Amino acid sequence: MKINSKKNDPRVNRTHNLIQDAFLSLASEKDFEAITVKDIADRAIINRATFYAHFEDKYALLDNLISETFTSLVSDKIKPEAELTEETLKELILIMCDYNETVKSHCKQVYRSASSLFDSKIQLKLYTIVKNLLLNKVTSTKVDEKKIDTYAIMISGSIYFATNQCHKEVKSNNNSELVSQILPFILAGIETAYV
Repeated sequence: MKINSKKNDPRVNRTHNLIQDAFLSLASEKDFEAITVKDIADRAIINRATFYAHFEDKYALLDNLISETFTSLVSDKIKPEAELTEETLKELILIMCDYNETVKSHCKQVYRSASSLFDSKIQLKLYTIVKNLLLNKVTSTKVDEKKIDTYAIMISGSIYFATNQCHKEVKSNNNSELVSQILPFILAGIETAYV
């Protein structure tokens, strides 16, 4: 986002939300490649200069929207000081289920054409969250950063790919059943390998 100095200005926030809402509206009608900045500006009833005052391009808008959606889901359930526990792992799995359902219902058309943008962004965010949970759990002052990175990659990858695949294949999702399938696998791995 380009406008940072007036982040708490209600007019800036309102315009930001108008742009996002216009994009989401268009996303239900068109593939990502077919959506133009002009389309977004017209739908939001703003001029293109206003759009560019908020976002560099439609890719930055998509990136921001993905980040805000995912960050909102995480911050509602997991505190920054939380540690990696069975409960936080369960919450992460459910957050990924919620995220997949949100994408499926609001951005299905755009996701089909821009899935690599969605996927890489969320994988990185999930990895960062898991790494922070692991670091919060470590009690010793001597942290093996490489080991933590490896564990974060394996845990976040397991959560991401299992939830993503399940939501691609199944029309009606039973999230608690998915948690009961994924959680024991991850916990067993942590128990045998954790610092």
